[in-house]
Amino acid sequence: LTVYVGVALAQQEGLEVLRQSGYVRVCPDPANLPFASTEATTPGFEVELARLIARELSIEARMEWHATFVRALQPLRAGRCDLFMGLPADERFTEGNPWMSVSQPYYVMSHAIVAKADAGTATPDAPKGKRVAIDAASVADFYLFDKGIERGIYKGQAAAFRAVVT
Repeated sequence: LTVYVGVALAQQEGLEVLRQSGYVRVCPDPANLPFASTEATTPGFEVELARLIARELSIEARMEWHATFVRALQPLRAGRCDLFMGLPADERFTEGNPWMSVSQPYYVMSHAIVAKADAGTATPDAPKGKRVAIDAASVADFYLFDKGIERGIYKGQAAAFRAVVT
């Protein structure tokens, strides 16, 4: 997955602008573990990575919390943040948003199906004809939508897992 840089930062001198301001505004989701969380004890690896990058640049990482299921890139486009981490480097997506700059991928991710042991769900096509609990506006949600699989959409991963259990 990649880092998306907003138009204001991409059109200026980039790192010099950040160094002059003394901080970088990052737009993580407040409840999207393992990626990001407002919890101090479990901030998520993207929050930790953003802080490490900022430290290397001798600036502060300021988190501008934004729920990704609500127009994920809107704060970036509006100039309320400088970086949005963790979106796929999808050609259709980047072509549809030419106002942003995209980094090289910094990690590769895959998804797994979580089901009751007796559900017989072992392949990505197996859920066809079944309702799947999914975190709203996640990469997995978009994948299932594209495949025409019925989705039960939940706000957050914990709610989706509770739905599978019940």
